[in-house]
Amino acid sequence: MPKTAERLLATLSHEERKALTHGRPVFRPPMTGKSAKRIFSDDDWLFERKLEGVRCLAVRENGVSHLYDRDGELLDANFPDILEALDKLPPDAVVDGEIVAFDGKKMRFAYLEPYLDPGNSQPGYTLESANDDHADAEPAAARREKRPPPCWFYLFDLLQVGPYDLRKLPLETRKLLLRNLIRFSKPLRFTDHRRADGEHLFEIACRKDWEGIVAKRAASPYRSARVDDWLKIKCKQRQELVIGGYTVPPGSKGAFGELLIGYFEGQQFRYAGKVGTGFDHQSLGSLKQALDQHRQRQCPFTDPIDEQNCHWLSPELVCEVGFTAWTRGMKLRQPRYMGLRRGRDARAIVRGDSLEVA
Repeated sequence: MPKTAERLLATLSHEERKALTHGRPVFRPPMTGKSAKRIFSDDDWLFERKLEGVRCLAVRENGVSHLYDRDGELLDANFPDILEALDKLPPDAVVDGEIVAFDGKKMRFAYLEPYLDPGNSQPGYTLESANDDHADAEPAAARREKRPPPCWFYLFDLLQVGPYDLRKLPLETRKLLLRNLIRFSKPLRFTDHRRADGEHLFEIACRKDWEGIVAKRAASPYRSARVDDWLKIKCKQRQELVIGGYTVPPGSKGAFGELLIGYFEGQQFRYAGKVGTGFDHQSLGSLKQALDQHRQRQCPFTDPIDEQNCHWLSPELVCEVGFTAWTRGMKLRQPRYMGLRRGRDARAIVRGDSLEVA
């Protein structure tokens, strides 16, 4: 049973209780982080695994739950099993986290696409009908039965409980309250953290092939903005880029060969190269459908494109791409498709910086 707000907040100090305000549990834009310039350790920071999924805020009011993406769009119909699991929370609460899916022990954003694309979703699918062990879930078995792998909601922040707004409390206090809020069980998971030793956790992350880690200032309040109190530290270069077209192999019917991707530099849409790996049948159907919805006749890129059999798109679709480095010609080296990123403003996609190791 979830703890009542009064029982949960009884552990707060007098100064912390003075920081509480009252209000209704409502959606607010999430707090987001910036990219780190270096790897570091610091006693004043908490370090978490960087999750590879869909950022999601869950709002409960009078026992009724709703799931929202980072832009405030409802996801209730996309993740009905997670929505039902939110009944474990108090009747009034707001939590922040990320919905993920696994390929064995590795998070795979592409496995979320059947949930995000209503045309490919499976209404009869439930978490109970899938493998019970989230870390050992078998997407291949799920695919044989024509259903997507199970999803898990990793919670990492508590913004409100009962009538109390907790956003002015330090992050470390909010996470402690979240840890004690409920008894976590599938499909809800608490996002563990490590204090101070970011360099060691980063070594673990890269050895286990995680995307990276997130550093969060332990004393930081929660603000609906992109702030330097949260810093993303990635093991491999990954960046969101915009799809401007695709190639079609000679003689092919309906398929595509490689995506042509780019980024914005002011009003110019610059070409960053082509991506031909990373696709699987979990994502191909929804990706091709999305491409067809954005076709246009003219090339959207500012730079000349020396490719044959190109189909052009309006530069609106955002995808995530993994790569090893930027070349001197400002093209991606060894790019790999990681999945569509829905709800992103394509015009805000610019070329990112590389991580420096201190």
